[in-house]
Amino acid sequence: MTDSREIIDLVVGRELELGVVGAVTGRPELAVAPFARDEIIVVCAPSHPWASSGEVGFDELLRAPVIVQQPGSGVRAVVEAALRERGVNPAQLNVFLELGLNESVSTR
Repeated sequence: MTDSREIIDLVVGRELELGVVGAVTGRPELAVAPFARDEIIVVCAPSHPWASSGEVGFDELLRAPVIVQQPGSGVRAVVEAALRERGVNPAQLNVFLELGLNESVSTR
């Protein structure tokens, strides 16, 4: 398995006929259609103060050490775009760890 950027490159290079990625691309040589909707959520330990609050403000998120997916992943691109839309520079995140595939952070 690989990240969205690599899947897009493989489809453009005709090494794959179809790719499913986590973020929309602006590549004009591709036809893009929604496949499914997903929700990105913040997870924390049950003992963490955020667990009972139900909401996390951007100021809190920027102070906390966070685990994010690798650059090039669709999820990371979507999160960074959402931060930028709200005037937050993604470089301000206190990145504690970058991980690759979705399974890297799964609890299963």
